[in-house]
Amino acid sequence: RKDNFRNLALFVEISTAINYARSIFNNGFYQFVMVTGRAEAKPIFCKEKCMDFVNKTLEEFAAEAYSKSAVPGGGGVSSYVGALGCALAGMVSNLTRGKKKYAAYEEDIEKIAEKSKVLYEEFLFLVDEDARVFLPLSKAYALPRETDEEKEARDRVMQGALREAIKPALRMMEMCLE
Repeated sequence: RKDNFRNLALFVEISTAINYARSIFNNGFYQFVMVTGRAEAKPIFCKEKCMDFVNKTLEEFAAEAYSKSAVPGGGGVSSYVGALGCALAGMVSNLTRGKKKYAAYEEDIEKIAEKSKVLYEEFLFLVDEDARVFLPLSKAYALPRETDEEKEARDRVMQGALREAIKPALRMMEMCLE
């Protein structure tokens, strides 16, 4: 059991490397799983995306957010709203481009269009990323905490999982300033 906690803590600590590896594979990602009733971190590759909220219809996404499921949560929904805001900025840029009335602002309009497209794509990525990084945290909450050793191991895992889980929200805040 002690080794399982060490493995779990190690998994959370190297999650940044796993995030990088996951980003290379667009068709899936590594996922935290519970195996045979023991807390164990095991990377698995999904042939299809395990969480693919971005490709759901608006109605499906809203229904999933309304459900008892922990994801998509506030981070995923906020990120989707950010993507919609960028989409509107892009729409206005596209409607304004090339108009004589706004010729003096063409360079600014082009910059806004380009920036809104980049931010739009990143916000959409963060919808699923927020859900993905929440998985280890949700599993960490379930770790036993009866003995001092279990409490200490759980605290280490929780801290690592919290550090990862907050990253999409921090990135969204930075993007809002852009």
